[in-house]
Amino acid sequence: MRYSDTGIYKLLMAIDDKSNLRDYYNECLGALLEYDVKNGTDYISTLRCYLENESSIAEVAKLTYVHRNTVNYKIKKIKEILNCDLSQSDKLKLTLAFCIEKVL
Repeated sequence: MRYSDTGIYKLLMAIDDKSNLRDYYNECLGALLEYDVKNGTDYISTLRCYLENESSIAEVAKLTYVHRNTVNYKIKKIKEILNCDLSQSDKLKLTLAFCIEKVL
C-alpha cells in the first residue's frame, strides 16, 4: 500500500502529538480493554469484527466460529460495558478508535 492510498491513516499519521490520539483511543475503548483483562474475555475482537463486517451478526458468527446467539450476547455485553447503543455515531467513533490503534 502506498502512503497516498492510506486514507484516514494518512491524516492520523500526520498528527505529531500522538498523546491526543492515545487519549481518544482510551476514551473510546479503554473500558472494554480493561473488562477483557479483568475477566479473561476478548470482546474487543468481537467488536472489531462486528464493525469490520457492517454489523452483521451472521458474518461475525461465521468468522468467529460461534453461534449467532453468542454474538448477540457479546454485542449486548459490549453495549453495556461501553455504555452505548452502537448507533451510527457510536460505530464511527469506535471505528476511528480502531484506526488510531493501528498508528500508535
